[in-house]
Amino acid sequence: MKSNRFFTIAFDARNSSEMRYVERKVGGGLLTFGRWIALLGMLHEQDGAIDLSAPVMREVVRDELEFASDEELDAFVEAIADVRWVDPGMWHDKRHLISENVIGQIEYRKKRAEAGRKGGEAQGGNRKKKGA
Repeated sequence: MKSNRFFTIAFDARNSSEMRYVERKVGGGLLTFGRWIALLGMLHEQDGAIDLSAPVMREVVRDELEFASDEELDAFVEAIADVRWVDPGMWHDKRHLISENVIGQIEYRKKRAEAGRKGGEAQGGNRKKKGA
């Protein structure tokens, strides 16, 4: 896989107070944590924004997270909006999942990659070849 297809997860994310809140609100224990990680992957893939007002996208997300109904999906999203993992205003107003954290991580990686390319270009021109 390409390196830009990865995202970091804190080793103690499973035990955070936010995750415990979400698990208590919707149940599911470890399954709820897995659903959050799967949704994080989808958010990264979609550049931090998913439109759940679009019927097909809602169905894709519901199926990917293995919810049996839209009501179960909505309860899960309500819980993650409560802990501000997605923007609660955008969820309530437009049914959009917007993760500022994911957007920030993507922007940071892009800036680092661009800085690396610029640094590599500058260094590449100044290096002496072996044997020269």
